[in-house]
Amino acid sequence: MAEGPGASEIEESQTQPPSPVGWSGLLEGMMEDEVEEQELPASISDLINCHWGITAEGFAETGTIQERYGDVPPSDEPRLSSARLRREARLRLLEAIGSCQTLRRLRVNVEQFASTAEEAQALLNPLKSNPALQILSIEGQCRETTRWVMDGLCDVIRWAPQLRILNLDVALRSTNDVKVLTNALVKCSPSLEKVTLGMRMGFGVSDILLDVFTGTDSNQSISLLCVQQLSVDVDALSRSISLNESLKGVFMNADYEWFRNDWKRAGKSLSSNFTLNDFEVVLWKGLPASHFESLRGLLDAANKRADPIIKITVSGRACLASKSTCLFLVSVLRELNSVKALRLDFYDVQQSQRFELHRIFDVLTLHECKLQSLELEWCKGKGIEGGWKKLFDSLRSNSSLTHLGLKSNLDLCDESFKDVMSLLEVNVTLKTLDYSGTRWEAEGKGPLIDEALKRNAERESYIGGLKEAKLKFQKARAGRLFLCGSPYAGKTRLRRTMMRLSNKGWFGNKLDKLRQNSCTYREVELWTTSGIEVELLQDDEDMQIAIWDLAGQEIFRSLHDIIFPRTDQPFIFLFVFSPYDELKNTIKDNLEALLREELEDWLRFVASNSRIGQSLPRMMVILTHVDKVESPGIDWVLMILEELQNEYQGVVDLVLDPNIGRIYVNAHKEKHVSPLLKQILSSFKELFSKKRDLVPLLCSELTSTLARRVSSIHRDPVWSLDKFFRFCSKSVEASNQLSEEAWQSVALYLHDLGSIVLIPASDLVIVYPNWLTRTYLGELIKLGHDYQVLEEKHHATQQTVYSEAGCVDEKILEEWLVESFVSRPRDSQYPVETLKLILAKLDLCYRMDESACAIPRYFIPTILSEGGVKHGRPRAWKSVSDVQPNYFGFRLQCQDPWRTSLTSSFFTRLQITLRKKLIANSSLSADVECSRGYTTLYMDGHEIIMEESHQRTVVGSHVDILVKGSGGKSKDDTVKYVMKHIIDEIRAFCASPRGCQGVILVLGILNTKCVEMLVPCELRDERQVVTVEHLKQLLQQDLEARLEEDDLRDEDSLLKYEHVWAEVLEENIPRYSEFAKDLLLESDVEKLLSAVQCKLKEQLQNLRDVSEQLRSELSELTSGGHSLPAFDIDESGSVGASDSEPMISSRIVPSYSSEKQVHQLNQSMLDNLDTNDDKLEVLDNRLLTFQKRLQKSSLKGRLHQIVSIQQKMNSTCATFQSSLDEIVGFTSSVEQARIPKRPFFNKKDTRLLQKLTSKARFGKVVRLHFMCESKTKPHFIEDQKGMELVLEKENCEWLRRLSTISIQTVRFILKAGLQETLGLQPAFPAVDDFETQVSAMIGTAVLEKFKVADALSLTQKNEAWCSLTNLLDSKLQGNFADAFNLHRVKYSSSDDGDYGWLCDMCKKKGIMSGRLGS
Repeated sequence: MAEGPGASEIEESQTQPPSPVGWSGLLEGMMEDEVEEQELPASISDLINCHWGITAEGFAETGTIQERYGDVPPSDEPRLSSARLRREARLRLLEAIGSCQTLRRLRVNVEQFASTAEEAQALLNPLKSNPALQILSIEGQCRETTRWVMDGLCDVIRWAPQLRILNLDVALRSTNDVKVLTNALVKCSPSLEKVTLGMRMGFGVSDILLDVFTGTDSNQSISLLCVQQLSVDVDALSRSISLNESLKGVFMNADYEWFRNDWKRAGKSLSSNFTLNDFEVVLWKGLPASHFESLRGLLDAANKRADPIIKITVSGRACLASKSTCLFLVSVLRELNSVKALRLDFYDVQQSQRFELHRIFDVLTLHECKLQSLELEWCKGKGIEGGWKKLFDSLRSNSSLTHLGLKSNLDLCDESFKDVMSLLEVNVTLKTLDYSGTRWEAEGKGPLIDEALKRNAERESYIGGLKEAKLKFQKARAGRLFLCGSPYAGKTRLRRTMMRLSNKGWFGNKLDKLRQNSCTYREVELWTTSGIEVELLQDDEDMQIAIWDLAGQEIFRSLHDIIFPRTDQPFIFLFVFSPYDELKNTIKDNLEALLREELEDWLRFVASNSRIGQSLPRMMVILTHVDKVESPGIDWVLMILEELQNEYQGVVDLVLDPNIGRIYVNAHKEKHVSPLLKQILSSFKELFSKKRDLVPLLCSELTSTLARRVSSIHRDPVWSLDKFFRFCSKSVEASNQLSEEAWQSVALYLHDLGSIVLIPASDLVIVYPNWLTRTYLGELIKLGHDYQVLEEKHHATQQTVYSEAGCVDEKILEEWLVESFVSRPRDSQYPVETLKLILAKLDLCYRMDESACAIPRYFIPTILSEGGVKHGRPRAWKSVSDVQPNYFGFRLQCQDPWRTSLTSSFFTRLQITLRKKLIANSSLSADVECSRGYTTLYMDGHEIIMEESHQRTVVGSHVDILVKGSGGKSKDDTVKYVMKHIIDEIRAFCASPRGCQGVILVLGILNTKCVEMLVPCELRDERQVVTVEHLKQLLQQDLEARLEEDDLRDEDSLLKYEHVWAEVLEENIPRYSEFAKDLLLESDVEKLLSAVQCKLKEQLQNLRDVSEQLRSELSELTSGGHSLPAFDIDESGSVGASDSEPMISSRIVPSYSSEKQVHQLNQSMLDNLDTNDDKLEVLDNRLLTFQKRLQKSSLKGRLHQIVSIQQKMNSTCATFQSSLDEIVGFTSSVEQARIPKRPFFNKKDTRLLQKLTSKARFGKVVRLHFMCESKTKPHFIEDQKGMELVLEKENCEWLRRLSTISIQTVRFILKAGLQETLGLQPAFPAVDDFETQVSAMIGTAVLEKFKVADALSLTQKNEAWCSLTNLLDSKLQGNFADAFNLHRVKYSSSDDGDYGWLCDMCKKKGIMSGRLGS
């Protein structure tokens, strides 16, 4: 029973397409929970229909099949030896189905269900107590002969313990039927939540509504009512809504018949029932304007409620093509606050609707719009060009929408993704965004969207807390300046000079003097920053700018990852480069290469860590030590900056100083630094002017207070939250009244600003960030990488501080911390446990399980150096299995490997984070072993190795996941397990603030032999991996090519594409290939086939439309009313839904039936029944096994449908070309002359020939070309020479007529959609829009002239063809290969015709497929 488009159903019933329910729906849930339900061949549904009438939604031939086959197998099938055995088998199978403990959904046709009451009881009696049944659909027409069926189903309604959804589309025949059904609904199972009354519910439906939902015995469990009936009584529905307080939602179709009545009364009932939350109206027909008045009356009446409850769904071509529908929606959204949800199903939006859609989007910007949910299901992008950007722009200022649905929109591109991420940066109202079924989901962009929504929720939470505290707000004025570059470039000296200019550096200068007292001048000059130095550069009414001086050594890059700003706070990176080598006292060698390499490295770092969608991170460049370089020049610098500016456009804003002479700076001199500082502050002002955020004034005051008291807090930088709150209360006036929750929000905001650092999941606050970034982590990393010093220090004890695994003994780590940070004379001294806690909470280390090692150890790879010993990677699988295991591997790599990469600390923090998650998941049996560079996981019988790229500096670093799957599970199941618990977790981590938020990870598949043999990662180069999307693209291209080339008799050959892996000489792995369908998930192959099928359907429909146009024009040309054969398409080739039916889903899959297959499956099922075994659970297990076996044939069924459509394409294309021959006058007499029939001229020559009106044109040269006459895809031939023709008085007229014929040919071929595989020459660019293509090939002016010109007469066409024949005979004498690369061929089959002209490629394909004769 079709439930109507857009019904607000419970959970999965809302989006369930009609087609795949059948047999898979009957036994739905028998497969494992993680295995998605798959569509089965229609023959399985035919089998069930044939015997029991348990029908499959979307299949219309059930009655025909039953009439054809009856209750016994056909005569050509071997009959069972005993009729009693067959009867017993049927009864026991029905009983097994009814008792199946995983049965979730059942659909029954009461007319065809069973032949006897005994069969009905066999299925229905067990269902009354079956706890698995959740969805029951009943349809058909009640009859006296099958009354026991309806009675039994009513008992199921009353007693099924977990029944939640009931769909009724049954025609009741008598008052007794109405009474029985009413009693069942009144006394139904308390679990029943939703009831749908379908189109057949005519007789007695009003009485059922009144008896079930009104009165003292009314039902109190049903909360959702869906009414699709045409003639329901308005009063009955209104009373049911207003008097039943258990109803929470009502759904109805806005059909013609409904809105002839006055629906204001129903609207009043909505306003009187305060328990009602949702009232959904579906429009799927083009309603006349008068009917909208009644619908508007209903909405106006419902508008009296304070809270919005109306949901509107618009679906179907007829409704969307109606201008009145769009105008109605605009007025409703603009004027009524009762509409809370709108769903638009633009399945076949035409170009003409674009303006109307934009008008709807414009309403979203209005303050009056109260819409909370917007769902858009656009399956085609035609007609909505630019619509996504328009939508996202309109939502930037919207403050009501909380849900946006973009499900199954395949045209969401990278630019659209950037637009939606930019939207989420400014719109914090959106709570959910459904991107399932889109390219974003397939390309791994989903985690970035999820993280943005999560971040907005967190930010709204603490900003809401600040607003509730009634704090004063002001414009955002906090920013960060990062000094980055290579060591000894002068960053620290530049920072000191900037601080002097700002008069803020007195404390830092004092510390510098203390250091200098024990150092020589030369040592001071070579002194480098350890970690990160943080100071407040500017603090006034306009801005608060903190300067972060990043150490240039590579060892500190992991620390840079940790402190990178993860908010939309403005920041600028100032890249500092010195052409002078301080250590060698000379100019550096290869200056250009060094500058490019270092600058690009930092550009990649910034791009990888910056969130997609936020304002572009800004970077400025200066060169220092100008006083030590003579005549350095700037041209080479400018050239490099301009090149990198273009390369990183749209990712990083690399700013070029308008005064390029200031690019050289002497960091010691204030007169050099002062202009630079002014430029930086001016850039911050520009960035602040673009921000709309309001921030609490209190937070700015606290930032200033902390900066002023740095001389005291630096002695005690680690506080508890309680101490921090007390400090804030005393330091800022009028803040004592804030609650603890408000102070929590203040702390979170200051953490985002970088004024303090909150240690996650702890009570610790770092109020002096310098202590964390320089004193503790900076010095810790420096000590940890000083391998020789620590090795000598512990040499006497024979203890190994470091190991190749990146671990250290706990005792030694504690001694290290005590000696370095506790026992030294300094103001800030903290317990060792506190220091270890900070490291652990920042995901820099973890304490290893004591069972894994004899001595307690810490895994701390970010801090420890690899030393001189290279860590060993695993070279053999550890787990042993008696069953053949499944080997496979994945690679997660950067989508943009040249501008982004996984940063230094990414993998080490991923190791620790993933380990914590897996161990905390009680549903998993996980054992995790971490080593430097790789992690080994033993999970539920699977051995998984997660390994980072061997060289971290390699562009486009990646993570490999190598899997040895448990032999007891299928590869498909193991892949899904790894995808869920490993791949998805890595992507989510990458999108989180602890990962690389500017990186999009794409999934690749590794060479299986490389995984099985554990080939070292440095040998697994780009030749040993292929991305999933690229492999799917290659498989689809190969499949489509085979559809055109093959004779379509071998359906299995369509999926025979093999991906070839390169050899690995070092491991003795030869070059070999694997089938793409074996490398991909079966669900991915199924989706690919579905996409191919939909594409073929659209092409077929388009070809039909153009063929109809051809037939119409041909009829006008012939006096006898000539007509072409009709282009009928049966169900297997049908295209979309008609205007008379609701378009419920674009995923409807037509069925095909094979009598032989039905009979074989019939016998197979009966053979699987053991009549000597009385245990139903045995049958239940065999049903499960049987279903798994049948599901394997789903791909074959889809291939059969594709082949069927392609055959119709070929047939229709042949008819199309025959009609085109008639249009252009290519008669049989011309064909006997043995010349090609698809001539054309290029755009320039066509314009010349069409305007040939004077003798001045004579003497000019045009070039004649011919198309390849492929039966399915006529196309232009690449590099075709053609024939030069000089325009003369004798040939100008017939050449002009021939160009008119070529215009007709090109126009119809392009319009028919055959241009998709045209091998276009540069003169004919391949573009998507039909009119643009025609314009590119013919010329707009010529085309317009041609459209209004009188058609050529048949005589004129014949004269043109005769003249062309004579010309070709005299010039070529039958040799068309040299000039046109065409060969005359003979077809083997009479269906293809006798002869044709093909290019070299098509000729070879034809010979290989056997379609051409010898």
